Amino acid sequence: MGKRLSTSTDVDSTTQNEKDSESESYDLEQVVRKKHKKAEEYHCLYENEDAYGGTPMTIFVRGFDCSLPMADIRSTLRKHFNSCGVISRIFVPAECKTGSLLGFALLNILPDKKKALALDESYLGNLKLEVGCARSLIGSRKYPNFIGCERCVRVQRTRLFERFIETRGGLIQRRSALLDSMVAESDQKAGRKPRKAMLDSTVAELDQKDQED
Repeated sequence: MGKRLSTSTDVDSTTQNEKDSESESYDLEQVVRKKHKKAEEYHCLYENEDAYGGTPMTIFVRGFDCSLPMADIRSTLRKHFNSCGVISRIFVPAECKTGSLLGFALLNILPDKKKALALDESYLGNLKLEVGCARSLIGSRKYPNFIGCERCVRVQRTRLFERFIETRGGLIQRRSALLDSMVAESDQKAGRKPRKAMLDSTVAELDQKDQED
């Protein structure tokens, strides 16, 4: 009887040790997953669609209060430039991992940016704003003083590839309301017939050719 009890006890002990080992392994796996998830929990700047929305009508704004929440900054800038035209984009760049603002905002003003540029040195509360053409600020670099993260290059390459496919390798420009308005304005000034129909037919022909291939 004693030996049988000892054997039963050993089996129970071994089973308990295996359960403890499995539990420790599971806990360790959960810790690793949580650390990995925490490390990845940030937004890469280039994952934001507005990061690619620059046009000839884009202006930059500096001098606003960067300590405000992002939503408040966007709302304040929209109210300040609302009389200048249709604001189709307000982008406030920030560092990927820290979320620290880069100190400026980019706004797309339609149909013209002249009224917005006239607000250079205007006051937003007690702060004097600097307003100018976005190209004069950015130049050859996408965003000044931007450090970025490990995902930046991969995200940009993926987007460039997708744009290459969408535009048939650059044969056509991506259709947009801004493109159509610019083409119509150019045609009107030159006294030409509207080319919107021609753009529509070009896209249709390319789509049909792709289907045939």
